Amino acid sequence: MVLAVNTGLAMQYGETDWFLTPSIGANNHLKSFRNDRFRGQSIYYYQAELRSDLISINNRYLPMDIGLTIGYEAAHAKYSNISKSMDGVSIGLSFNIGDLILLHPYYARAEKLNAFGLSMGYSY
Repeated sequence: MVLAVNTGLAMQYGETDWFLTPSIGANNHLKSFRNDRFRGQSIYYYQAELRSDLISINNRYLPMDIGLTIGYEAAHAKYSNISKSMDGVSIGLSFNIGDLILLHPYYARAEKLNAFGLSMGYSY
C-alpha cells in the first residue's frame, strides 16, 4: 500500500490579462476537475492518493498486476478580490501489463462534475 501526495503552488505578480494567469485542472494533475478549471494570480492544489495491489496474474502470454486507487483533491484560486475553492474524490483501477504498459481507468466526482477517465503510460 502506498500513499502518494502531490502539491503545487503558483503565484503571479503585477498586472496581466486573465487568460495568461496560471491554471489548474484535469490537464495538470487533478482528476476530479475539468481542464483548466481554475485560473488566478495565485493558485494552490493538493492531491492525496492511496494505492494498493489487488491481484497479480502471472502467465506466459499476458502477465498483469491489478490495483486499486482512491484519491482526494482540493484546489484554491484567487484573482483580484475573487476567491474560489473546491474539492473532489476519485476511485479507479490500475493495470500494469507486462511491466510495460500502464492503464488507469477511474471515476471522479466534484462539484458540478461526474467523470470517467482513462490515463495511459508506459514503463521501462
